[in-house]
This record gives sequence, structure tokens and C-alpha cells, in this order.
Amino acid sequence: MDYTKRKGYNFTNVRIEGLKRKNAKPMPWDISNFAVTYAYTEMFKRNVNIDHNLIKQYRGNLTYGFNLQPKSWKPFSKMKIFENKWFGLIKDFNLQPLPNRFGFTMDVTRNYSELLNRDITSFYTNDVNKTLTQYNKQFLINRNYDFRWDLCKALKFDYTATNEGRVLEPFGAIDTREKKDTIKQNLKGFGENVSFRQAFNVNYNVPINKIPILDFASLSYRYGGTYTWTRRPFAVVDSMNIGNTIQNTNTQNFTGTFNMISLYNKIPYFKRINSGQSKAGKGLRPNEKNNNAPVDSNKTTFKNSDNFKDIGEFLARALMMIKNVSVTYQLTNGTGLPNFRPSSQYMGMDFRDGQAPGLGFVAGSQEDIRPKALANGWLTLAEFQTSPYTRMKTENKTYRASIEPHGSLKIELNGTQNKSYNLTEFMRWDPITQRYEFHESPNETGNFSSSIFSL
Repeated sequence: MDYTKRKGYNFTNVRIEGLKRKNAKPMPWDISNFAVTYAYTEMFKRNVNIDHNLIKQYRGNLTYGFNLQPKSWKPFSKMKIFENKWFGLIKDFNLQPLPNRFGFTMDVTRNYSELLNRDITSFYTNDVNKTLTQYNKQFLINRNYDFRWDLCKALKFDYTATNEGRVLEPFGAIDTREKKDTIKQNLKGFGENVSFRQAFNVNYNVPINKIPILDFASLSYRYGGTYTWTRRPFAVVDSMNIGNTIQNTNTQNFTGTFNMISLYNKIPYFKRINSGQSKAGKGLRPNEKNNNAPVDSNKTTFKNSDNFKDIGEFLARALMMIKNVSVTYQLTNGTGLPNFRPSSQYMGMDFRDGQAPGLGFVAGSQEDIRPKALANGWLTLAEFQTSPYTRMKTENKTYRASIEPHGSLKIELNGTQNKSYNLTEFMRWDPITQRYEFHESPNETGNFSSSIFSL
């Protein structure tokens, strides 16, 4: 006989609404900003081969989010002294004193299973039952944070972070008060950190188009940084001197777009040609009825003038055949450091150990951190190392242009250029010389590609 029993229940996205007065202003501490989810499932199974197989899963989630709609502060928008278009950069100056959003989520997952197989062999041999219960337990707490602040219309900042923690449990069944107290103690601080990841972006639309002479151009800049802290495996004992691993990257992106027609139109002659008014006001040329008739000098002058105008227009259109241009440049750098001893506390830094690895590295700095880490005692003294120190750099250029040599001929020109560089080298503690060797077995690789496509 095969017997299976399942049971479970859940509450999903439970939220309390309606406790505030009507039309009351939302506040960060409102209980309606919170949502709770809880789920429990259990399965019990037994048959002729299995004495019992018990699987339990607990899942909980707490979500908090608060969105604001702050008003921008524009101190110069109503000052008449800045009405002139040349003061547009000052007139449109604005600041947003409050962030747009902040929130967090916490996911708690606990899996517990027991499995005991029947010892059929000892039943027939009259031997002692040697079958032991097998346990599989996993207790995870994951926290996610997000934050966004539009400091002004042109400058925006966003931040996200994820922290993964694990609550260590005693071996075997949790059937004594001491074991339960151990789990409660390990729950403090949301368990042992396993990994921490964060990413942030700063986006800036450079307001050069507020300057009348540069209103044909738009320029944007983005800086993005990531930081990752990864714990060493739990199976590694401290005597092996294998530390944690930290990594960071930074990405800088420049994008420029140029409307060349707007630039050409700043010259009145070019503007008349682009608007189709270059031949406005021209009279009709009288037809010559008699080839032997004397040539009128006024008509000859009129023809020559028209010819010069056509030539001038042709040359002007040739100069204005580039209609739009866009350019993108992206630079990415990254560093990976093994043998890192400190833990992750706030924003990936360990404030118990000199804010290791420092705000600069967390923000994406590519300064060689090894000398600083060695001087501050942040490196484990590992004689044997299988994870290398890494550096990487990629550079991408992209450009596009729309060209019209003639009204019936249009050309799209696209080009890309990519370069990459990678360095790996091992770092090892030498107990004889009492020095850290940073440049063992270096290996450098790189790639380069370039392409141009026109249609």
C-alpha cells in the first residue's frame, strides 16, 4: 500500500486599507504600504519501502513600498529677467527635494524533510536495523531594497540591492529546546550572509539644448556601478585560509544626437533652401521666338543670374547632405578579488573592519585594491589559491548617420568598433619570504572588431 497525505494553506498579498481619513496625505509609516504573504505545505508519504517521508515548506514575504509625487522647486521660473531665451538654462533650473520611491521586500523560505527507508534486509537476516533517518534542511532569508530619486529633471539616481542570508540549523531533527533556541539565536541578523549584490545608476541629460546656439544637439551621460560580495563555501574550514570574493564593475555611457538640419537652418540662406523657398520670386523666362533676332542683354544677365543661383543651391545641398548624426560611446571596467577576509554588513561594506573594502571600490573604482587590502589586513594568508585576481575592460563605439546627397538618394551609414581586454593572475602568500605575491602566472587576452554598414 502506498499512502500519501498533503495539506497546506496560504495568504497572499494581505494588505490593510482604509484606516486613513478620506483625502489624507499618504505618509511613509502608513500600514497600507505593507503587504504580507504566508504559505505552508506539507506532504507525508509511506509505503512498503519507505517508513516515512515528511516534507515541509514554509514561505513568508513582507513587502514595503512608498511612492511619492514630489514637486520640483523652480526658483527662477517666474523671474522676468530670465525671459530671454539665452537665459533658458537658468530659468529652467529645478531641484526635487524628496525621493520618488523607496521600498524593500523580505522573502523567508524554510524547507525541511525527513526520509527513513525500511530495512528489509535485516528483517530476513534477523540483524540489527541499521537504517538511519536522513535529513535535508534549508533556511534562507533574502532581502531586496530599491530606491529612486530624480534630483532634477535632468539628473536621476536609482539603487537596488539584494542580500541573501542562510540560517544555520543543528544536525538532525529539531526536537529539543536547545536546538530550537539555537535556530532563534541564528535568526538574529537574518542569518549568515551568503551573498550581497548592489547596482546603481546615475543618468544625466546634459542641458546643452537650452543654449540657443546648441539647440540642435542632445547629450546624455550614464554612470552605472555594481558590487558583489560572495561568501566562501560553508564546507571550508578557517584553517584553509580561503576567503570571500568581491567584484565590482563600472560603466560609463555617452550618447550624442545631432539634428544637422536645425544647425543648417541657423544660416538664413540654408534655411530658405530647406524650406523650399529658394526659387521664390523668380520670373518666367521669355522664350526666344527668332534665333536670328538680336540678343537682349537684360535676358542674358537674367539667365546668368539663374545659373549662379542653381549652382549655389547645388553646392549648398551638397554641404547639407548629412541630415542626422548619433554617436554612442560605452566604457566598462571590472575587478575581481579573492582571499577577501571581511564580511558584508551595510551597503556591502564591513564597518567592523575599517569599512572594508571602502566606498571607492563599492562605487566601482578601478584602482588596484590589493596593496590597500594587504596593508589593512583584509587578505587571508592563502598559500594555495585556485581563484585568480581579474581585471577586465571593454570599449564600444557606435555611430549612425543619415545622408541625402540627392532627394531621390538616401544613405544610412552605421558603424561599430569594439575592444576588450582581460587580465587574470594569481595571488599567493609565501610563508618563507612572508610576502604576498600578486603577479603569479599572469594571462592577458583581448579582442578587437570594427564594422561599417551602409544602406
